[in-house]
Amino acid sequence: MVDLFVYPVSGVLKLWHLLLHNALGIDNSLSWILSMIGLVIVVRSLIAPTSLMQLKSVRINVLLRPELRALAEEYREKTDKESLAEYDKRVKDLRTEHNYNAWAGCIPVLIQFPAFIGLYQVLLRMARPRDGLETAQHNSIGLLNSSEISSFLQGHVNGVPLPAYISMTPEQHAMLGTTREAVYHMVFPLAITAICFTVFNLGLSLFRNITTLDWDSKVARVMSVVSGSFIIFIPLMLSRAALHGPVPVAIVMYWFANNLWTLAQNLIIHIYIARTMPVTPEIRSHIRSRRHHYRDERREHRHYKRWLRRQRLKSWVLLHKHRQIRAEIRAAKQEKKDTKLAKKAERKELKRQKSASRKLMQKEQRERAQIQRRQKLIEKQKKKQLEQQGKSPEQAPEASESPEPEYQPKHQAPERPETPEAPEAPESED
Repeated sequence: MVDLFVYPVSGVLKLWHLLLHNALGIDNSLSWILSMIGLVIVVRSLIAPTSLMQLKSVRINVLLRPELRALAEEYREKTDKESLAEYDKRVKDLRTEHNYNAWAGCIPVLIQFPAFIGLYQVLLRMARPRDGLETAQHNSIGLLNSSEISSFLQGHVNGVPLPAYISMTPEQHAMLGTTREAVYHMVFPLAITAICFTVFNLGLSLFRNITTLDWDSKVARVMSVVSGSFIIFIPLMLSRAALHGPVPVAIVMYWFANNLWTLAQNLIIHIYIARTMPVTPEIRSHIRSRRHHYRDERREHRHYKRWLRRQRLKSWVLLHKHRQIRAEIRAAKQEKKDTKLAKKAERKELKRQKSASRKLMQKEQRERAQIQRRQKLIEKQKKKQLEQQGKSPEQAPEASESPEPEYQPKHQAPERPETPEAPEAPESED
């Protein structure tokens, strides 16, 4: 599966190297460095429009949040299919009016992930060939042949070979013609700078997410906490990989160039969206009110927990009221549990009724589509028969034109037959 990403990346890297080294006559080492930077520029330039589309989609969703919440509150207790169809239509019209695309956020990841994995695998396989650094012939990597891999292994920057890394053994450093200190002085500044770029990128993304967070969504709240933890763990992982892992100089240089591009791109896009699609005071007020509502709920829950702890402590201090206090605690817990279960049952019942209505709507849509397909098939067969008879469709008799049958749902309740009135009994002579 990874080889599918290796072939296109190795082909672009080979094309850049041939253009710079053979056509322009640039030095071998510099041509490989410029090829990696050029590959970063090409890939990130292709992804930049999709990144802008992603952030625009997120900002539109933020701007539409008050109206979507108002619609949800308006149709919250309506479970009939007409109301649900009207709600779906109003939501769709609202999103269409503002050009909202829910799939825009997936496009950059789908493009960037294969390119990142492919470039990382190509550089890693070139810097650490399976047949060893000392052999003259190497197995091909994607579209790169043995001679190109050997020229990459001979490349260096500032006297440090591109395939060298800090955690190599002294014998491997000597084989490449360098020392651990030289590699360390080359890798450490690049790695620290790349980590700083990464922290700035994460901080900017976290700031943007917190200022426009959907406090009613539990998933959004959890993701904000996870994103905050990334600021701590990712720098530690990158520094450990650069200083103690098998990460060659070429990959550290790729980290530096890629993270610098990401930081500059995020700053430009953030400023552009902040000016073209600003968050209005009404949106900020809505976000603030939902944040206060969430914090009030958390505060009430904390007060309840503290009251329970005080009551438990009080029951062990006032032993003569131990049973009474324990009974009050059980009653309070049971009341809270019953309230929670009642709300949950209400939400579950509403969800069940809405699900049943939506299934009914989908069934009607399928039946309507089936009738339309059947009607089109009949019209196509009639047209084919007229062509075989040598007549044009305009010459067809009017009687052959049958109106489109009106859709009748098959799942309507059958009408109850009228019960015939019983005949009156004849009057008795008595």
